[in-house]
Amino acid sequence: MFIRRVAIIIIALTAIAAGLQFMRSFGMVRFIKNVNSHFVLAQPVNAKLPENADFEKYLVVYDGNEKNSLMTLEQVEKALFYMKKDYEKTDCGDEAPDLNDFDGIFFVIERLDHVASLSGYMEYVKRGGSLFFLIRPVVDKSFESIANYIGIREYAKKTHDMTGLKLCSGVLLGAEDFKTDSEKIKNSSLIVKITENSMLQMESYSGNPILWKCSY
Repeated sequence: MFIRRVAIIIIALTAIAAGLQFMRSFGMVRFIKNVNSHFVLAQPVNAKLPENADFEKYLVVYDGNEKNSLMTLEQVEKALFYMKKDYEKTDCGDEAPDLNDFDGIFFVIERLDHVASLSGYMEYVKRGGSLFFLIRPVVDKSFESIANYIGIREYAKKTHDMTGLKLCSGVLLGAEDFKTDSEKIKNSSLIVKITENSMLQMESYSGNPILWKCSY
């Protein structure tokens, strides 16, 4: 009787092991029928874009003789690449390309005196174009000639390190009214007072304007 029970247990375990092995093998596939209907995909078709489609294109103006300018240029190029924006770049000492081809211009330069055709860029803005200063300029003759046009009413001639940050607008989504006095946040800045028609967007914790926009 005991031997019979042992034999039944062994046979049962063997059957279970064989079943598990069968389910793990391709033998199970033979008992499964594919009921999915067969269909043929259509041939791919190229999207037809309107003839008057307008794609954004930007111009990045850098100074090949400035280390800080070249480092910032690299970051701007990466940002535009990730955003899939078309752009061209030109050295500020070269003659500017046809500015009417661009939706906006980025200045990544400190010395405006190095710009060969600053008046051409300012005329582009006057006609409705957008010019972004991504590096704070230093005070030179060219800066003094356009300071009022770019929203600066008064300025000190030397740069200063400003700590902390206050957001004064929704320029950064989800960070409205953010402020911190952390000394880990430092900005090399001119001490300025901006014109009444300028819209302040960011300032140091002590209240010195860092980022603003204005119309010319």
